[in-house]
Amino acid sequence: MGELKNRRVFIVALMLGAFTGITAVAVNAHSNDANMPEAKRNAITSVTTIDPVEINNGSHSTFSPWASDVGPAEQVAQVKDVAVALFGDYYSLGAMPQDMAARHEYIVGAAGKAKRAAELARVWAADGVADELNTDEKGMLTFDGDTTSVGYTRAVFVVTSWRNVTVQGNTASVRAVGYIKYLNNDGSTSNDPTWQWQLELVRGDSPDNYHGWRLAKRIAAEVPEGVSDTAG
Repeated sequence: MGELKNRRVFIVALMLGAFTGITAVAVNAHSNDANMPEAKRNAITSVTTIDPVEINNGSHSTFSPWASDVGPAEQVAQVKDVAVALFGDYYSLGAMPQDMAARHEYIVGAAGKAKRAAELARVWAADGVADELNTDEKGMLTFDGDTTSVGYTRAVFVVTSWRNVTVQGNTASVRAVGYIKYLNNDGSTSNDPTWQWQLELVRGDSPDNYHGWRLAKRIAAEVPEGVSDTAG
């Protein structure tokens, strides 16, 4: 859990709060570790939690019950692959050098901001790029000068179970259980806790490595301890 508090949970809390209609996200109690800076702790613990029972039975409005996939099989398969790639690349935008001087320049410098903007435009729908870039920068600033935060080179979205994929024309909804895996600067790897994710995707007219798909929205809720992440 130390990796969670030292990485993207603060950014996730900011992201989730930025979306209309997102009412809650559960955060593990270990996020209250005494060595966490006050600003980070306040941002995390101020988020309302979802009742674990509601998460497990799908009764909370954020998540639908377990269901069969909707759409042509080949399109569903494509969207699954694309969602994994897009979300992993999205989290890779938060990669920061371990050297504090280099990290500071990457976060606040013109070159770093331009790099993140270009990369974000490749994974996020155009009308949300500016907001996402601003949110991401706010989260990264909390780690500016934080020598206890291990930098990473990239991130990977690991799906442990698929909940439902719906593809309707140029829009898609992906519901899955999974976690973010980080490839650290020191050669090690570490994982965030497993969460339930709902990702909304939209497709434009210019096919690319993501077949034209982009992320448009994400919602998350933690999988409570002792609760299975499989359908049933």
